[in-house]
Amino acid sequence: MRYRWLVGADGHNSRIRSLAGLDHIVGEEVRFGFRQHYRVAPWSEFVEVHWSDCGQMYVTPIADDAVCVAFITAQKSMRLQDAISHFPVLASRLKNAPAEGRPRGAITGSRRLRHVQRGNVALIGEAAGAVDAITGEGMAIAFRQAIALADALRANDLSLYEAAHARIMRVPRAMAALMLSLDGHPVLRRRTFGAFQAQPAIFDRMLAIHTGAVPPVSFGIGNTFSLGWHLLTAQS
Repeated sequence: MRYRWLVGADGHNSRIRSLAGLDHIVGEEVRFGFRQHYRVAPWSEFVEVHWSDCGQMYVTPIADDAVCVAFITAQKSMRLQDAISHFPVLASRLKNAPAEGRPRGAITGSRRLRHVQRGNVALIGEAAGAVDAITGEGMAIAFRQAIALADALRANDLSLYEAAHARIMRVPRAMAALMLSLDGHPVLRRRTFGAFQAQPAIFDRMLAIHTGAVPPVSFGIGNTFSLGWHLLTAQS
């Protein structure tokens, strides 16, 4: 087959990445994700994130009478049904809710590649590396990469995409590292959530940075000192 460009958009286990010799991984951390649908009326219109020492539970309303519950953990032997008891508030809401279908699982994590292009081949989405699903950034990252790749193809220069890819991944990777540090340190997590509760404007600003609405430098010295003070003085 003849082609001018070949784009590998074939996911985490990309065959195109392997065939193009682009599967040199320079950093990887793996976690495990599971999801199950429950027949119960959503109690909130928002996506909820529940934290525990064993991982995070995500609750998403998907219908007037159903929610999707996802669980992500670093513990290979932990399963969603076993983990629910570690989230008392969520467990009480799901106590009498029948599960629909079978639970599904997948591997998630952070992966960094040395290069995401070579010759006339470029990688996009999870084929080009990934950040942990805790960021909720997977689809958004792929859309940003698609725009950058289109610009590089128009300019006939995939090195432009390589540079843009690095910029696109910088903030999500930093945010993933920050959130996963909370996952591994319960005392720090409680102090951080206490600080966000006391100063919701700080959380709003960090969320805006995370979604790309404002640049990281907008966090400012004042917010940095305020967050640091609350982390030092919050009850653990």
